[in-house]
Amino acid sequence: MSYKVNHYAAKTTKPAYMLNIEMFALEAIFGVITTIFSIGGFKAQVPQLAFPCAIVALVCWGLIAHSIYLLIVDRAERRRGSDDGKSS
Repeated sequence: MSYKVNHYAAKTTKPAYMLNIEMFALEAIFGVITTIFSIGGFKAQVPQLAFPCAIVALVCWGLIAHSIYLLIVDRAERRRGSDDGKSS
């Protein structure tokens, strides 16, 4: 006795960049907290706290800027792609 299995291949599509709001929020929260600790470390003249927190804060703010940049670029590409499709 044999069974017939119907297999439907998934269509491949280009995934659009979507801003992962949880990661964005975590990066923003970590960025704010480490910025506050870094400022506090500089004011208290504690370099063991100030410098590591400053590095982590810069990385977090850089990741936030990169996420926003990717979102803008993807939306511009999709808009250009939809404009090309409308003119045909």
